[in-house]
Amino acid sequence: MKKAILTMMLLAFIPAAVHAQVTFGGKAGLNIAGVTGDDTDDTESLIGFRVGALANIPVSGEFDVQPEVTYSLRGFKDGDFDIKIDYVDLEVLGSYEIVDGLDLQAGPLIGFNVSGKVDGPGGEQDLDNLESINFGIGVGAQYTLPMGLFFQVRYDMGFNNVFEDQGEGSFDAKNCNIGFNIGYMFGNGEEEL
Repeated sequence: MKKAILTMMLLAFIPAAVHAQVTFGGKAGLNIAGVTGDDTDDTESLIGFRVGALANIPVSGEFDVQPEVTYSLRGFKDGDFDIKIDYVDLEVLGSYEIVDGLDLQAGPLIGFNVSGKVDGPGGEQDLDNLESINFGIGVGAQYTLPMGLFFQVRYDMGFNNVFEDQGEGSFDAKNCNIGFNIGYMFGNGEEEL
């Protein structure tokens, strides 16, 4: 199911990529991850990382579509416990250039859970009650220098619970994340694919 959704989303961009001046890039950065919900008052942020690849597909004038695939360490702290959840995130962002080099971005996010661990006084253990998919939305800004170096700040939030529904005693927690990234776009967009 995960592979089918990912494949369909990627295939949707092939027609546009064939005729557009597409650029590709890579990025890495820092996550300040946490959770929001009814049961998250005593939780704290967890620092994580992200690394990934992206494409920039011009659509018209100042508007581009920017699909991104990232490996992202998220989670939160709850007392003496660090809950670490790894995702492979696929974001498809609309990107609008408001001034030369500065874009505002927004779009859907789908994260595929890769692993989850809880680290506490008793050591590290695997988490087996995590939802396999995180649906959400991301908003942010990106500043790109003429040489291709770019900087991003992004906020994203999940719509569904991090943990599987366990009935009456379920822990209500949804992902939220602030990301700071630096990256590089290869090529100057003058060559067509």
